[in-house]
Amino acid sequence: MAELLSPAGLGPLGLGAMADDPLPAAPQPRIAYLESLRGLASVQVLLLHVCSAYLPGIATYRDGPWSLADAIHASPLYFLYDGYAAISVFYLLSGYVLAGAFARQFERPLQALLARVARLGLPAMAALFLSAGLYWAFGGLNGQAGAITGSKFLAGGWAPEFSLAAILKESFDALFIGYSGVGPINGAPAWLALDQSQSYDVPLWSLSYEFYGSILVFALCWMRAKSPGAAKFAVLLLAASFSRGPYVLFVLGFALAWMGAGTRAPRLGAIASLGCVALGVTLCFTAERHQAPAIAAFCRLDTPWLAPCLSPIPLQRTFGAVALFIGVLQSGALRRALAAPILRYLGKISFPLYLVHWPLVFGVGPFALLALAPILGPAPAQALIGLAVVALALAGAAAFTRVDDLAMAAARRINGFSIRTAPAAA
Repeated sequence: MAELLSPAGLGPLGLGAMADDPLPAAPQPRIAYLESLRGLASVQVLLLHVCSAYLPGIATYRDGPWSLADAIHASPLYFLYDGYAAISVFYLLSGYVLAGAFARQFERPLQALLARVARLGLPAMAALFLSAGLYWAFGGLNGQAGAITGSKFLAGGWAPEFSLAAILKESFDALFIGYSGVGPINGAPAWLALDQSQSYDVPLWSLSYEFYGSILVFALCWMRAKSPGAAKFAVLLLAASFSRGPYVLFVLGFALAWMGAGTRAPRLGAIASLGCVALGVTLCFTAERHQAPAIAAFCRLDTPWLAPCLSPIPLQRTFGAVALFIGVLQSGALRRALAAPILRYLGKISFPLYLVHWPLVFGVGPFALLALAPILGPAPAQALIGLAVVALALAGAAAFTRVDDLAMAAARRINGFSIRTAPAAA
């Protein structure tokens, strides 16, 4: 979910090969359609959590008698709120755009690392304090609301320890450790890795992958500058080794940027591009009901050089996100459509939306539901509150962009300081 900078100049060769081209002299402007794609992915996450809390019937696949909710969940409509696939899109975008953002920072790794910490960590900490304030006001109501909606997700998804120490610990864990069972550091002791049930803001679990994935992209940028041939080999080796886990998305995003995909006229035809998008969407929305046999077999492989495997369901979504992303990069029509102003606005508020929606779903929403359900009845109240939480989250994200802008400014100052004080090249 990095700031989207164009990787223009990183080898505009389409999807053919990686060129030993010069690095760009400076970061390029934002790419409109990629910013919009990030915004739509954030909306997917928001809608998944709102549906899971207030319309649980359509949020999770269930074996049993067929119903309208099951029909929606089994159709492409499910992709509209497939927040799981959205996380894979975030990682692809990060690998893609950081390839450009890091292109002139590989000689100052400490500043680049500190800038990345500021860019991710400052908004995350601010979001945790916001969530703690809302928990003080509304904490515990989600359990009662979950009993009304029949959502175990809502009833048990927000029970942190209310203390300053807990907030600071989660600020550290979110960026550097992750959460128990979903963090990038396997086997972290319980006292170090926070359990998700004790989290103020559960979506922060993905930031640790963002942080370590960005370090991986930085290393690839450094290798590319020093030895393009070695960098090509490293991309292939890492893509193969990480092919069953989330880090492959950062590697593939970097590789696509290096190949220039998305920065020039598409090389795939319109039908092939849209076919990639259709394949990606299909792999994602069918992942829970049917896993492709090849993907299931790939998960069962026990080979030392392969990194630990995701289960077949998230792995199928990972491959689906890759197909979707390549299709968007190679479709001129989709790129133009995604450049619409309203979609670009969603891109601007995407990271704030991702950070602030959780306490609204679990705090403000349950408070309103408990007030309205006796008046309107459970079902109408659930639908109304779900829509209201979506609107409130969008408004809250717009307000939180001020914090996001400050974090970006801090990251730029860190990198700018290193540029001003660096000695002139001999």
